[in-house]
Amino acid sequence: MTSSLGGVRKTALMEVKDVIKLGGWSRKMESNDLDIEKIRAEITHLNAQSAKLMAETRWYPALVVGGIFAAALALLKLVLT
Repeated sequence: MTSSLGGVRKTALMEVKDVIKLGGWSRKMESNDLDIEKIRAEITHLNAQSAKLMAETRWYPALVVGGIFAAALALLKLVLT
């Protein structure tokens, strides 16, 4: 069991050395931060689209009924005149 833990520690140490070679922890963290910000931006965009669709769903039937009512009144006015 200690050999597996030693292997994990050795692998983690090798990963740390690789990160240091690439420019330190900051470069790896910047990459992760950019990924997180991209995901947050996508979530915000999807929330905005969802809100727009919900608003359209709420007002669309009212507009259709209003249009039908206006058309019916126009036809009635033409028939009665």
